[in-house]
Amino acid sequence: MKKTIQFLLPFTAAIVLAACGNLSDVKKDGTTDEPVWPKIEDAGVNFSGSQYGIWPNWDNVRMIEKGMNKDQLYYLIGRPHYTEGLFAVREWTYVFNYRQNGVHKICQYKVLFDTDMNAQSFFWNPVGCNNQYELSGDFLFDFDSATLSSQGKSVIDGIIGGLKTQGISAVVV
Repeated sequence: MKKTIQFLLPFTAAIVLAACGNLSDVKKDGTTDEPVWPKIEDAGVNFSGSQYGIWPNWDNVRMIEKGMNKDQLYYLIGRPHYTEGLFAVREWTYVFNYRQNGVHKICQYKVLFDTDMNAQSFFWNPVGCNNQYELSGDFLFDFDSATLSSQGKSVIDGIIGGLKTQGISAVVV
């Protein structure tokens, strides 16, 4: 009996620690100095066998902001695509597909949570993945005018708001 307990105690401790694990060293405030990225092919979402991840609704992705809880994120972009643990998981990672100039691209998106399980940090791999906006001059300006229309100002304000929530500090046009 004593030998069984001596064997089970370290084994159980190892299982519990593995179940609580996060890939990145997530601090209490939901930040990390260096996010760790799992292999894309290890994602738990592979519907057809030829593509990993999902084709997200990018409007939903742009709505994500600091302070959201896991239920809100789950509603916007679904469950995380990797199994980062069973208990106290403070890191969710996704695989997203998109097209850029007609070419299929794939990237990862990571959300880190603080100890209250509110989203605090967001990362893209590769950095800047799919952070592009295409605007049509037809909607931004009134006919035969170089002045932004009220609808155009609204569109630009929406984009600026989205960029601010993503922590982007510079824009190249």
